[in-house]
Order: sequence, then C-alpha cells, then structure tokens
Amino acid sequence: MYISLILIWGVLMAYMYFAKINVNSEEIFDVYNKKVLLADVLKDIILKVDSKVSVDLPKNKGCIKFITISKDERMGYITGRVVKIFSDEIKIYDKEADDLIDLPNDKLARTATFYFDVYKEIIAFTTGQYLSTNQFCNFFELLLNEHVGKNLFKVVLLKNEDGFRERLKLFRKILKVDLILVPKNPGACDIERMYANPEIIEQVQATCYRQEFSIDRKSSNGLNIDNAFMNNAILGVSSGYGDMKVEGIGDDGEKMTVNSCKDVVERKSIPDNVKHSIPYVHEQGKSSIAYILGKLMKRNM
Repeated sequence: MYISLILIWGVLMAYMYFAKINVNSEEIFDVYNKKVLLADVLKDIILKVDSKVSVDLPKNKGCIKFITISKDERMGYITGRVVKIFSDEIKIYDKEADDLIDLPNDKLARTATFYFDVYKEIIAFTTGQYLSTNQFCNFFELLLNEHVGKNLFKVVLLKNEDGFRERLKLFRKILKVDLILVPKNPGACDIERMYANPEIIEQVQATCYRQEFSIDRKSSNGLNIDNAFMNNAILGVSSGYGDMKVEGIGDDGEKMTVNSCKDVVERKSIPDNVKHSIPYVHEQGKSSIAYILGKLMKRNM
C-alpha cells in the first residue's frame, strides 16, 4: 500500500495519478467498423459535461458531481473537481457551547482535482483525504455516463509498467493470474502493440474479457508468464485497458500478491500545497500525460 503523503527535503509531498477513459459499450464495435468516429464520441463529452448534473450514490451515501468546470473544445480538455457530498447527519463538539451541534451537510465534502485530456483519453488527477484513486475512477465513470445519458465509458487507472514487471520478478513461483481486459479504443494515434488484444473480444463483441490462469501449489515451476500473451497483457493493463492480480510464493517462501490497481499505479510526486490547484494540475497533468504517452510509444517502436 502506498503512503498518501511523503516528505522530501522538508517539503510535504502528494501524488498525481492517471486514468484511461475507454469506450466500453457496444458502440466500440461501431467505432471499429467505422460507423461511428471515436473523435465524435469524445467531443460529445466536452459538449455535455457541466456542473449541473449530480449522481446519487447507493445506500444513502450522498451524491457526486463535477464542480468548477472549465473546458475548451478546440484544445480538447476539461478541468475541474469531482466532489462527493455526504448526506449523513453529523454532530461535532462546540467548545464554547460545551455541547454537540449539527454540522450542515453542505459543509461535508470530499474532492479530487483533475485535468482531462479528452482526445488523448487520459485524466490526470489528485485526491484529497479519504478519497481513494479507485473511488475517483468509479465516481468519474458514473458522472461521465450520466452526462452522456448511457453507460458508455469505463475509467481504469494507468499502471507503471516497469514497476509492475519488477514486482513480478520477486515471485519465486506464480500460482494464479486473474486478468481483466476491455476492448481498446482505436484511433489514428493507436499503438497496436500496446495491448494484449485477444481477437476473441472483437469476434464475440464482448465489452469485458476475463481469464484466470492457475496451477497446483505443488507445481515445481509455477505458471510461465514469460511469453507473448502475458507480455502483451501486461502492456494492456499498464496502458489502462484492464487489471491483473498475481498470486504465488515470494523469494522468502511466503504467500505474495501483486494487484495492479493497488500496488503499481502510475503516479508523479507533487508538492502537497498545490494538489488542489486547478491551474497546477492542468499544467503538470498536460506535461505528464505527454511524457507517459511518449514513454509508451518509445517502448513499442
């Protein structure tokens, strides 16, 4: 588990994270067949996202919405915050009154600040206290789909490929691999080898591909992940098209698990005092997204 804040040379630090937006409905196959342009699907996001729409969370857990939205169709970006507003009644202690008083619901909120490069299909974001990266992805996905009026998008964290592969080297024996992939977003800048791309996904026209590989614990060597399929699967997971959970035995002989969505997320250290600044997240998010995409392209040349 990553520590949310670190201290470097006396400066309190936080993290910027990154997530991939995937078209994850039957429309992706219309994009494949050129019946629908991906650019039009993405442009629709810029046109429809605003600060007016909210989504109620289940079990009376409050609501979520976008706030302080700024967007530019020509430049292809949206900036702002995701806010979770609680509906619970909460009381706090008031020292002067020496009693408990109600804390109004409109003062209860958790926020995350984001820069969304729509046409590059990547979000850079920072989170506040008690709002996890996986919650952000879930909330952003719910809000996007609410704004476009259908369950069209899937939001997946980007992972650090080098870090992922280094963690896998720590296994003495791999016993189980759980793999989840979604169809890739095709486009003019698509990098074919970035993705595991099992042909069965397109042939069956599924919006999610799940596969479990396992072997008996008594196996001498465990699973072999040094092959083309697993290599491409790791590329796909790292590029934001899915997740992978690997279980086995570590070098110390103890059980070991690596979960891509928790243990090897792509991130960038930033000063804690600017993590909620929309201009800072915009500037740093834009340059970091360009760096990440450049890194992926070099790896696949």
